Amino acid sequence: MSYKCKICGYVYDEQKEGKLFCDLPDDWRCPICSVPKSMFDAVEETPKQKTENSVEPKKTSSDVIAETLSGCGLKWVFGMVGHSNLAMAEAIRKSSEQGKINFLTMRHEGAASFAASAYGKLVRRPAAVLTIAGPGATNLLTGLYDAKLDNSPVIALTGQVPSKDIGYNIFQEVDLNACFSDVAVCQHTMFDGADFSKMASDAYRNSVQKKGVSQIIMPDDVQALSVHDYKISACNIAEVEIQPNSDILQEAVSLIKRSKRVVIVVGDGARGCDLQIKKLAEILKCAVVTTYRAKGFIEDSFPNACGVVGRSGTQVSAHFINSADLLISFGVGFSRHSAIDTSRNVIQVDVSPNALGRFFKPTVAMHSTCSFALDALIDALSEGGFTCEDLTSEIQVQKNLWKEEKQRRAKQNSEGAISPAFVCEKLSDAIPSDAIVSVDVGNVAYSFGRYFEAKNQRFLLSWYLGSIGCGLPSAIGAACATKQAGEFNSRKVVAIVGDGGLGQYLADFSTLVKYNLNVCVVVFNNSELAKISAEQASVGFNKWETSLTNPNFAEFARSCGAEGVRVSSADELEIQLKQVMAMSRPSLIEVMTNSSAT
Repeated sequence: MSYKCKICGYVYDEQKEGKLFCDLPDDWRCPICSVPKSMFDAVEETPKQKTENSVEPKKTSSDVIAETLSGCGLKWVFGMVGHSNLAMAEAIRKSSEQGKINFLTMRHEGAASFAASAYGKLVRRPAAVLTIAGPGATNLLTGLYDAKLDNSPVIALTGQVPSKDIGYNIFQEVDLNACFSDVAVCQHTMFDGADFSKMASDAYRNSVQKKGVSQIIMPDDVQALSVHDYKISACNIAEVEIQPNSDILQEAVSLIKRSKRVVIVVGDGARGCDLQIKKLAEILKCAVVTTYRAKGFIEDSFPNACGVVGRSGTQVSAHFINSADLLISFGVGFSRHSAIDTSRNVIQVDVSPNALGRFFKPTVAMHSTCSFALDALIDALSEGGFTCEDLTSEIQVQKNLWKEEKQRRAKQNSEGAISPAFVCEKLSDAIPSDAIVSVDVGNVAYSFGRYFEAKNQRFLLSWYLGSIGCGLPSAIGAACATKQAGEFNSRKVVAIVGDGGLGQYLADFSTLVKYNLNVCVVVFNNSELAKISAEQASVGFNKWETSLTNPNFAEFARSCGAEGVRVSSADELEIQLKQVMAMSRPSLIEVMTNSSAT
């Protein structure tokens, strides 16, 4: 016999508990909501009637969705299990036991969505986030907007109140369709009679092809529906490759041949084109600069490389951008932060037609996959016939001047206030050349963009949303990408964070420890929101409410079960960095820095 609580729905099963309900003491109370025995009703039990033709249900709607997503390629789910996602959580658990889907419990849903966004930026395939209804779902929005603005695929599995209660403003009900309508490229709601497999495959396909967030809203009761007859839908994703138009190509070649000072600008859309870009630069003997998002695509040791452009950039890139008469851009978004002067001639190459001319009218707009455009330009220019200046010597002169300036800034150390330029100098040597580096927003991002000498590392940041706090959870998503076959397998992950950013999702440092993720967190601790202090000063305001009271982050890391080191002296930094970077388990090194980013 079973008895059900009238308030919370908890069921006392006599067979399971091994004790009759009537034999419970008079002061016994519901273990969930603490109401007395008198608030329980007996549950009538009807034996299952079986006929020769009846079939026991083998799957739930959630099982079908999990199986379909796994078949499409979903490997990771981040989030929290809770009251209104239990059936989907059970389906993910079964997939996990079969080795198909991995689940990471996060301490905050916002961290989960940043982790999923970072994973999508790297792998270009979605991870999923799992939340309950109401606050669990709304906590996702900042990280999901990061995914939207940076064109990263993510699947949001958001719990919802029971379908019969939707629209009655019950506990934790939020209109999730309306709430997510701006951030999502695709939305589905589970309902009785739906083709759940088709729903899941459509969500996955839209997330990949539209490079954004797909949402599946999961009413509590519908998640657990029994499904007898179903067919797993295939997940067909077409990869689009576009050749440049021959007339547009000839127009671009003609413009290059008429130009004197040429600069190649590399953006995220040119990922994987490094060899072609370097070959074109060698043909034209021109400068190569990158957006921050493309930092590391061209190693800084390449003779023609001039570093990052814009507010986080180098004086070398600024020199050549400002003196160029032609910019050839590959996969560049031309955001305000990149601060690229487009008043000169610009050849803009992009696979996305929406990116072409979005912020300005380029001299030549070439709709093409960057690799195809590069091959075509290399073929057309290999025999010469152009009058571009040879900038090779000038590039080296400018790079030497910048090197001297960086060394000058790196010497501005004192006890407990190490120069960020010095920290980045030592990080340039300590971080493995193939590492994935997650950078947080703030002065730490400016310093790292300017001073870190990139080799072939891959960088993550909240590029277009610019959300503080992204550094640690993005590193968690990156660490998951290193645990699967492919480009990022077994790479070291490093999170470069400020004290302000780390404080946003600090509890999820324990997630690194729980899953033994190979991440080293480097904290620039200046006890200040220094970027905001600088902004207040730049517009003539007083510095106000930007100081921070921090814990000892190294001690916090140790309390979580990780390695934690604090460095206050410049003399100690190099050896300590090498030691923590060599570890294959979670670690944190807290560096006491000054508040400068210049």
